[in-house]
Amino acid sequence: MKAYITPNAPISEQQMVRMGWLGLAALIWILFKPAIMPNPLDIILSIPNLWNDGGLRDALITSFVTNVQAIVVSAAISLPLAWLSRVPIIRPLAEGIAKLRFLSPAIFFIILLFMLGSPHAVKIAMLVLGESFFLMTSMVNVVQGIPASSFDEATVLRMSPWQSTWYVVVRGTLHQALEAIRDNTAMGWSMLMMVEGFLRSEGGIGVLMLNQERYMKFDNVYGIALSVLVVGIGQDLGLRWLRGALCPHTKL
Repeated sequence: MKAYITPNAPISEQQMVRMGWLGLAALIWILFKPAIMPNPLDIILSIPNLWNDGGLRDALITSFVTNVQAIVVSAAISLPLAWLSRVPIIRPLAEGIAKLRFLSPAIFFIILLFMLGSPHAVKIAMLVLGESFFLMTSMVNVVQGIPASSFDEATVLRMSPWQSTWYVVVRGTLHQALEAIRDNTAMGWSMLMMVEGFLRSEGGIGVLMLNQERYMKFDNVYGIALSVLVVGIGQDLGLRWLRGALCPHTKL
């Protein structure tokens, strides 16, 4: 962004195209939006009021912490099972969990409510279920797609089957696991709206957005959505940096 406001700064063709698309999107929004919808300036101006007096700051913190907790738990469950999916006794379990991605976590709400009791635990569990199903799917496909030649090379180096699993499967696919976690973290933000709508006691972005939508304050609704987008992009960049730090040999 600094390059766009610096005199004589070089601007790449890709940056010009990006700014052109953003300008076109803003123009279409202004010209063709329904009368009830706010304009971009109203949306931007709503954020400071929401931040200071509307509870946006606390809601973002609550939702961010919840999302991080869910992705950590889902990764702790899904990655070991996916990495061990080449073990014959584990593979049916891993593939069975992956098939559950066609089910919405909402159908488990009542069961989890009776099993766990705590609203926070239920909220985390619903997010973990949804994220685990998709993370398992991604990583099982990655692990099953490892070429046989990689294991042949490990055998030539006189590695045992478990040593080859560690070096070829776990360490060899760590960068892909981190990439899958990035995708699931983004999906977690979208699921969070639904989950917080079920369990309102702790607040969060979902509750705040539903409250604003009830009173048809669409400038606030889209201001909240824009705030979530900014936080989500920042979190995604952090995970991208983590992948680069842990797996510098891979392209970002």
